[in-house]
Parts: sequence; structure tokens; C-alpha cells
Amino acid sequence: MLGNAGTKLDILILGDAHLYHDHGGPIAFDPEGLLSTITGIVNVIAGYLAGVYIQRKGKNFECIAKLLMMGALLIGLALFWGQFFPIAKKLWTSSFVLLTIGLDLVILGILIYAIELKNIKWGTNFFLIFGRNSLAIYLLSELLLVIFQLVQVQHGLSFYNWINKVFYQVIFPGAFGTLVFAVSFMLLCWFVGYLMDKRKIYIKI
Repeated sequence: MLGNAGTKLDILILGDAHLYHDHGGPIAFDPEGLLSTITGIVNVIAGYLAGVYIQRKGKNFECIAKLLMMGALLIGLALFWGQFFPIAKKLWTSSFVLLTIGLDLVILGILIYAIELKNIKWGTNFFLIFGRNSLAIYLLSELLLVIFQLVQVQHGLSFYNWINKVFYQVIFPGAFGTLVFAVSFMLLCWFVGYLMDKRKIYIKI
């Protein structure tokens, strides 16, 4: 974690004091550093290009086939490149970029086939709630997380850790309890988005 080029570059240019310190560690490790931001931009550009391609080509079998083929090719390249350059989300490595773009293209192709061509609409409104107010829901999730971590319930124990410890870990011990906690947090943010959608409140740039 601390021996990668991204961290060394961040410390060299920005300095240790200006970087993210995970769990209060003495040495900085920023998962959104300079190098990882550059590779992250590639994902954004790829998403834009995929959207432009779908708009121009139309939602048809040829479009779906090309999305699936390109996705499979990128996934194959990612798995090959990952043997030499690790697939790491925290570092947002180039192999991770190839893998995520490949998976996205495959998922896009499947969704276009199911929703647009086969007209399977069941369950789509759940995800549309996120899409209609994605900025507001994202900011809410960040704000709630900060509030939950700042509110102290017991000495040295935040509300965030307390509710996980006394509720979720009691009912669902271990990693599964952490997953249920995360899903519950996500559904809380979704519910706020649902209320905003019902009232036709949309926050966009």
C-alpha cells in the first residue's frame, strides 16, 4: 500500500500533511491521489464514448453485440495485464480500468437487450430513483457518513460503529452483518431520493 508509485508521487508533490490518512495512520495513503485520478478520468471518458455510441448506433442487436464483444475483449485484456500489473481498486490501476470498463460495457449490453428490446421493466424504477437525483443522493451519503462518525454514543465509539456493533453484528455476525449494514445505509439514502422524486424535486448541475 505504501510502496506504490502513486503514494510516492503524492507525498513528493503534495506532502504527507495534505493527504488522506486512513484510520489515522502515521503515513498517508490517498485512494484518490494524482495518478489514480488520471486513470479514473479514463473511466469517465469511456462512459461518455459508450453513451455517444449507443445514441448514434441506436438500441439494436448490432449495438448490443458490439458492446458485448468490446466488453469481453477488455475483460480478457484486464485479466492478462493483471498478471503483471495488479487489479487494484484503491490504486485505480490501468488493469482495474480495463476490467471495470469491460464489465460496464457487458452490463450495458445486457440491460439494453432486456429493457429496450425485451421490454422488461420490472424493478427498473428502483434504480431510476438513484439516476434522477444522483448528485443529491451521493452528497447525502457522504454527509450522513460524516455525521454518523462524528456523533459519539459511547466513549471513543461513534454512532456509525456503535449501531453496527450492537445491532447488525448481533443479528448477523461477521462480514455478512457489515454487508447488511451497508445495504441498510444505501436504502436510507434511496428512501430520501424516493421522497424527493415523489415531490418532483431534482437537483442537477
